[in-house]
This record gives sequence, C-alpha cells and structure tokens, in this order.
Amino acid sequence: MKRFLVFGLIFFLAAVNFFNQFSLYPPLGSVKISFFSVGQGDAILIVTGDKKTLLIDGGPDKSILSEINSALPWWHRHLDFVLLTHEHDDHLLGLIELGGRYHFTQVMYGTVSEENNFIKEWFADLKKDKIKKYQIKALDSFSLGKYCRVNILSAAVSREVNDQSLVSELVCGERKFLFMGDAGEAIENILIDEGLGAYDLLKVGHHGSLTASQEKFLKIVRPTIAVISVGKNNKFFHPRPEVLTRLQKTAGDILRTDELGTINIIANNKEIYLRRGP
Repeated sequence: MKRFLVFGLIFFLAAVNFFNQFSLYPPLGSVKISFFSVGQGDAILIVTGDKKTLLIDGGPDKSILSEINSALPWWHRHLDFVLLTHEHDDHLLGLIELGGRYHFTQVMYGTVSEENNFIKEWFADLKKDKIKKYQIKALDSFSLGKYCRVNILSAAVSREVNDQSLVSELVCGERKFLFMGDAGEAIENILIDEGLGAYDLLKVGHHGSLTASQEKFLKIVRPTIAVISVGKNNKFFHPRPEVLTRLQKTAGDILRTDELGTINIIANNKEIYLRRGP
C-alpha cells in the first residue's frame, strides 16, 4: 500500500510538473517574447500561441543554455527559425553553444564575413547537422505560425558591423514589435525615411549606446515598452544616461535585463503582460 502511495505521489508530481511546463506556451492568439538575461549581449526567444519559435541572437556565451531550458518544456528541443542579427560575439557565440542540443529548421543571417573564425565554426556545425541556412535581405518576410509575421526592415551592407544588423519587426494581429539589433543612427534615419511608425515594443538598439536611439527616431516609434538587453556593470557604461533620458520622454515603460533579469512579454490584441524570470 505504501509503495502504491509513493508511486501515486510521484505520478502526481510529474503530472503537476508536466502541466506547469506546458503552461509556458502562450495561449492561442498571444505571443510570448523572452529577453534573456545573458549579460552584455542579445538573446530573444519568440514563441507564438501555435508553438512556432524564433530565436533572435544567442548572447555571448553558454548562459543561453540555462535560459532557453527554463523558457521551453524539457521535451521541446526544436527551434523553427534562428536569426543572427550580425556577427559580433555578444550575439553569435551562444548560437554555437546551442548546436547539438537544439535542432534548427532554418537559420537566417545578413552580412557576415566568412573569414570570421566563429562564423566559420558555426557554418561548419550547421553543415554537419544538415541545417538549412539562408542569407536574408531587406524586405524579406516570413510567417511565424498562424498569427504572426516577421518582416526584415534593414539588412544593410556597411563597413560598420553594427549597422549590418538585421532590423526586424514582428507583427501579431494588431501588435507590432521592433528589434533593432545593434543598428545605429544611420539605419534609424533610413527607416524614418521609409515611413517607420509607432510600435508596442522596441528592443533598444545597441544596448542603450549613444550610437543609437536618437530622439527623432524615438519620437516616431513611441514604444509602449522599451527593453534594453544589457549586462550589469558593463565596461561600456550601457545604457548611457542620455539615452535613458530620451526614452523617458518618448517611451512608456523602460525595462532592463541588468535590473530585472529575464523579461517575458506576453501580448495579444487586448492586453500586454509582463513577467520576470524564467
């Protein structure tokens, strides 16, 4: 009888854990955007209500592993799309760490130098694992499940690596989210000239550096939420006070991974919810 009770308790706890894990998926019609706490770098996971996934960048090291393990159920080892904004280490190296642990259906990237040793390593891993890769261009677009679409707004060819960043928008119903990578003022000006509008959420460019987030750009974007992916006490002094002042004038809530840890946004046409941590 005791053995039966023990097995019953184990089954009950496993079931509770199962349903807690399953609840990590957003409800149908919603989208969950997780800005992972990976130090001084970017790693953003998007999960739609119909369980389609997009990872934008991987951060600077293996810290992406614990973050993504917490964000997805233990059995979910597949990512539909992976997008590398540009080749700097703080966006790329975590993607290499994910190799062999998660399977990617398709990898997308913009301008990269194949002389970069880390790019060489990553591309070799993708080839070995038979993962499709695609050099994406400005104005390319792809669906992310039934409810969402990703549009590439900029894939500039520039001598400045940060300005090579893929800039993308995620559109889910009436909600719009803008991801700037490390793109700076030159790219912001191009987007303004092309008729950029307002967004529900802005992933602030270049970790709050002075090279990005000029006032005229922020006045147009007018984000309800501005998220800064940034490391604690980083050597670059990001985010810069001047950028924070501009954001305070133009944005609603300003959220920082160095202060809050991982930031989860769950949004649908009616509500936008914030949840901290995994």
